[in-house]
Amino acid sequence: MMDFEFIGKTLFLTGGRGGIGSVIKDRFISAGATVIAPTSDELDLSKAESIAKYLKENDLLADMVIHAAGINELAGIIDVTEEVLYNVFQVNVFSFVELLKGLVPKMKEQSYGRIVGISSLYGIVSKEKRIPYSASKHAMTGLIKSTALELAENNILINGVAPGYVMTKMTEKNLSKEELDNLKNEIPTHRLQEAIEIADLCLFLCSSMNQSITGQIIPVDGGFTCR
Repeated sequence: MMDFEFIGKTLFLTGGRGGIGSVIKDRFISAGATVIAPTSDELDLSKAESIAKYLKENDLLADMVIHAAGINELAGIIDVTEEVLYNVFQVNVFSFVELLKGLVPKMKEQSYGRIVGISSLYGIVSKEKRIPYSASKHAMTGLIKSTALELAENNILINGVAPGYVMTKMTEKNLSKEELDNLKNEIPTHRLQEAIEIADLCLFLCSSMNQSITGQIIPVDGGFTCR
């Protein structure tokens, strides 16, 4: 495993209590980074006014930003509502935009920044009844690619990481052993992904080793999206 060192660097992280986000937080702390990971009480991503208030009250200088927060609502084309679409887009996309609007100016001043959005395999492919979630993750792709072109000359790189089926406590709780086995059979590598695989890719993308990768959505899915 590569050794990454982030001493003197600050990461702003959303979703730091989630199955993937918590591992990202721990890995960056272990690598020496200062991690700012506000709780939902401190920063409610579902409310635009909460984001504005947080940014106004906190004079943040972040070298790195990882947006790992996200919500999922099941809905198909007949039953999807504007309210559900807005709620999912607010947390998954709009909040990311507002945070970057607040954090990127100081990155530009120091001519350095590394940004990662945690997307999903459903931002590459899709599935029935996944309209709100899949649409939001596809929107994140457009956001990342356009922002990459805008900020590249400032030495600010932005990428997306698209996890496949990740083994978390929630996954184990929601799926039976039979369902897990069936799921593994659909994945070319016949295994679910581990959160640490996502975290370690984030480490690389945010490290000094990454000088040229920007505007990319990188799947970590055992080959699932190759089908």
